[in-house]
Amino acid sequence: MPKNKRTAEDAKLGFLLDKELISLYAEQYGITHDQAKRTVESVFELSKHVLITNSMLSIRGFGIFRIKSQRNARYRDVHTGMMQQIALIRKIAFTPSRSLKDVINGKTKGELERYIKKQSKIKKEMKRAGLIRD
Repeated sequence: MPKNKRTAEDAKLGFLLDKELISLYAEQYGITHDQAKRTVESVFELSKHVLITNSMLSIRGFGIFRIKSQRNARYRDVHTGMMQQIALIRKIAFTPSRSLKDVINGKTKGELERYIKKQSKIKKEMKRAGLIRD
């Protein structure tokens, strides 16, 4: 199967591709697809840069991304019988915020409602400032 081809199962499970995220963002804020693409891609690039330089990225209400270093592991080479060491491995770990966990688990509808109201308020402010169109 070609890369980036969505299956019915992906849609059923709620997978969201970057192209779809960009389209949703453009539609929600009334901006062009190209503007939305530049914005979304710049957020991801900036996030990568922050993780590489700082090893941690915290997004309030969403969660924390951390770079964790895995200890050096040792193994015996079966051909030579000598002990070898695997180089240090860095992995990305994500810890969701309490509010994100609660919204996902349906524990609080108030948080989701506050989030939707906040997004609506931001959209109105952006319209007033002339950053987006109706």
